[in-house]
Amino acid sequence: MEIYAGTDAATPVPIAQAAADVIRAAAVAALPHEACGLLFADGGGQIVSASVAQNVAACPHRRFEIDPAHLFAAQRGVRGSGLWLAGCWHSHPDGSPSPSSFDRAGVGDLSWLWLIVAAGVIRLFRPAAAGFAPLILSEVDIAAVAPPLAGR
Repeated sequence: MEIYAGTDAATPVPIAQAAADVIRAAAVAALPHEACGLLFADGGGQIVSASVAQNVAACPHRRFEIDPAHLFAAQRGVRGSGLWLAGCWHSHPDGSPSPSSFDRAGVGDLSWLWLIVAAGVIRLFRPAAAGFAPLILSEVDIAAVAPPLAGR
């Protein structure tokens, strides 16, 4: 499913305040390493959930790699849930909430959203052929749901 089909980069992407809070808290808890996880959206294209995954990167203070078991559990968990896997998120503990060269090299799916948090600031991007296109993220008071992870 393509997120926000038919909208332009000026249209805000809504994220549940509770999901944004989970991301910020996980980023602080993981210091000095990068935190990471997945983003889940509802049928209306709102990000309603964020999971927290183990960062299994060889150099977790400079890079992130979502635990493959977490990703597989999410892929199984979204089946029939009414939600879908919309993208990933990670933190930049010593940087800005902007994509790095490591981030660009890590893109495997151009349809995924990339959310980056640094110093409590959250920014959202869509991978593009030449890098990342910034999107407007709007934290809203919408119903958040638990991340659909099979086998919890």
